[in-house]
Amino acid sequence: MTTDFERDVLDRAIASGSISDADYAEAVARYLDCTSRKGYTIDAVKLSNGIYRWQPQNVTNDQAYLNDTYVCAQGTVMVIESLYRMQVVNPDGLDPAHAAVRCLTKYDIVDDTYTVDDFNHDADDGFAHAPFDATGDMAAMCLTSLGFEITGG
Repeated sequence: MTTDFERDVLDRAIASGSISDADYAEAVARYLDCTSRKGYTIDAVKLSNGIYRWQPQNVTNDQAYLNDTYVCAQGTVMVIESLYRMQVVNPDGLDPAHAAVRCLTKYDIVDDTYTVDDFNHDADDGFAHAPFDATGDMAAMCLTSLGFEITGG
């Protein structure tokens, strides 16, 4: 069910052609407020492209955390962040792996010989054996902005 907040944001996005930075920031603030009220501390690190990367602190029960953050995401970031992320990170609607390779190449993290197949292989193990440091600022921006999880690097 769409909340009044989401409906207002989406109405403004339809009128202007995009979700504003301010509306995205408000969705993030509402999400963090909800998670805080549920007892979680989540550091929201704003990447250079404006997308937030969540860094939860001291999670002791993974399933409870996932359930609680899912509830908090509804009506705040679930729809709005997905659309905002797409307009900022992947406005052409490419396959996420293709968009990630394009981003990594754009920032000279990999060279032009690095392929989507290479990327998919590297993603299988959380980029632990990738030919680049997946935890570096620009690489992490390219990967996490498109929804890829970094477990190695």
